[in-house]
Formats: sequence, structure tokens, C-alpha cells
Amino acid sequence: MKVVEAIWERRNLGVDVTEVTLERADTNDEERVLSFLREKMERGRYLLVKTPEGNVAFLVKLQALGFIFLECQYNLSRQLRGYAPPQREEFLSLARQISPEPLDLGEVDDLCALIGDGMFTTDRVALDPLFGVKTANTRYQNWVRDIQKDASCVVARIKYREKAIGFFAISFDVQAEEAHSLLLGLFKPYQGSALGSMIVHMPLKFASEKNMKTIFAQVSSNNMTSLRSHVFWGFAIESASYVFRCHVDN
Repeated sequence: MKVVEAIWERRNLGVDVTEVTLERADTNDEERVLSFLREKMERGRYLLVKTPEGNVAFLVKLQALGFIFLECQYNLSRQLRGYAPPQREEFLSLARQISPEPLDLGEVDDLCALIGDGMFTTDRVALDPLFGVKTANTRYQNWVRDIQKDASCVVARIKYREKAIGFFAISFDVQAEEAHSLLLGLFKPYQGSALGSMIVHMPLKFASEKNMKTIFAQVSSNNMTSLRSHVFWGFAIESASYVFRCHVDN
């Protein structure tokens, strides 16, 4: 069991947040875990629990304790050696006209302005009645600013025919030759177009050109469009976690 006091979330959500990530063995020792969670259920605290798929009996007890289900989080990976877009003309034509443009620190606020307060609508924070879309997008703006300050990360706008259509954020573990796709976004004027699928291509291409062997990503079950796009671009589902939350009102 991994327990993190997510102090950075107070500026985003306005509450104290504790994140608990369970291993499969933890769900087999359910009384110990449930006892720990009861102790954490103090007024005003937002408890987030991630638990491996399966063991429905444990999930029933978790819900009886007051936790509600938010999403299924899929953990994905893709090998990058020899990476290339699908060899179909409609994709190749788009791929030739799309390029990444890494941002410097001075450009992050411009990107955050384009994120606005409504770009992300399927995130668990956006869908949680406690918070909503505006809070979720403020949270993403803060996250992008934090990512940009990390030397192991890159935030880049995605340009199509010299127009910015979206962005991605990616981190690198050079020693392990691994990349993690942290965040993808398509600006509102282009949402619902064929360009949406292409933004998954950009971090793949970018990571492969950095000689990474593998790229990892996480996608919510609340965003099936993104999941289908990742699978289309060759990602495999490695595992899944159920995500629950509990908040005791003041």
C-alpha cells in the first residue's frame, strides 16, 4: 500500500487530499486496509483510492464504507523501435503536415490561456460533482506549469499547417529509455475532427526520435475516444485500476 499526502492538490481543489494506491495483495488483507481508510476519513479530507481490477468483494466493502466509483484507469504501453504512422495516405498526408514545437517557460501562460476553463471535460475531477469542469481545467493549467519546470519533461504545442491545434506533455527516463505521455489536449476549434487522433501520434514520434524504446500512458474509462485512439496507434492495455473517492463534508 502506497500512501501519498498530495499537498499540491490543495491549491487545485481547496481540500486536503490523500492518495492511496493498493497492490493486489492489499485487497486480500481487506480488514487492515479498511481499518486504515476509516482512520483517514476525517472531515474535509478527500480520500482517493486506486485498487487493482478484480476482487469485487473488496469493492463492495469499499463502497459500503462511503467510497464512490469515479473511473477505471487503463495503464498502456507501446514499443517504439521502428515506429511509423499507419501506411495509409490519409494518415501519411496529415502526418506530413503536423509537427511538434517545444515551448519555453515564457510561453506556458499562453498555452494555459488556450486550455481555458473548459478544454478537459472527461477527467475524474471534471465529472466529480464536488468540483466540476472549471476546477479540473485550472488543475491542468497548474500541472502544465509544473511539468514545464521539470528538466526531464517537455511541453510542446502541436502545429498543423503552421496553426496550433493542441499540445502534449511528455517525460523521459533516458537511462531506462522510457517515455511517459503525461497529457494530451486538442484545442476547442479542432475537437471532433480527424486531427484528434493525430495528437496521439505526436508524442510517439517525438519519443521515437529521442531513441526511447517504450512509451507509457494512462487513459480514463470516461474518455473512450482517447482510449480508442491509443489502441489504434498501437498501445496495449497492460493493467487497469479502479479509482474511488470519499469526502466527508464539513
